[in-house]
Amino acid sequence: MEKVKKVILWVIGIFFIITFFVYANQIMLPAILILIVGIIILPPINEKIESKLADEEKVKKYKVIINIILFILILIFGVNIPPTQDKIGNQADNYIVNDVSSTINQTELDNSASLAVTETNGKYTGDRVDGKKEGNGKYEWNDGSVYEGEFSNDQINGKGKLTIPQKGIYEGNFVNGKRSGQGTYTFTNGDKYQGNWSDDKMSGQGTYTFANGDTYVGEFSNNKFNGQGTYTKGSNKYTGTWSDNEYKNK
Repeated sequence: MEKVKKVILWVIGIFFIITFFVYANQIMLPAILILIVGIIILPPINEKIESKLADEEKVKKYKVIINIILFILILIFGVNIPPTQDKIGNQADNYIVNDVSSTINQTELDNSASLAVTETNGKYTGDRVDGKKEGNGKYEWNDGSVYEGEFSNDQINGKGKLTIPQKGIYEGNFVNGKRSGQGTYTFTNGDKYQGNWSDDKMSGQGTYTFANGDTYVGEFSNNKFNGQGTYTKGSNKYTGTWSDNEYKNK
């Protein structure tokens, strides 16, 4: 019976110690208390404490106190323990689908740069070569959008800054009037995307930073989280595979 008791104490103690390392960065205080109790109840430590108490009555009180502390810690830890991985995945899915998609989809509406830069839908001031827009210039669309930067072959090509009223500001590279290559888009709500673009969409490696401080670092495709990436929300990190803004954790 005594051997069985020791085995149980070893199992509980080791479990508590491992638990500390797993959850220390998420629920620090309960995890530290769990670690302390886990060390105390290890048979060698526990036996030393009991031997120093000597008095049988004190030993009984010590055991009662330990059991009470164990019970309280289990209750505290049960309340504060982070959700299981499946629940984390569902929470991340809901958060991202509801909050991220609505923001990222704004880019579908700010495609003024893809429109032809002609004298009929706006005004151009800048360098020309053989009558074509070439070099540095500024183009102002009739809807209020403004591009300042490089032109080539009568189109927006190279580095520049595009400002879309009530949408945001893009600073980076363009190819034939579309965002392509490295660029940064700052939304009017305070969100920001920094990374690669292709055919006017977020595509490739990038970092999306929300106005509230949350971040996603990883792969994008078609303006959505697609591929490997890490979403950081407070002290929690969700790393895994993403598909159309859904967290798969695989």
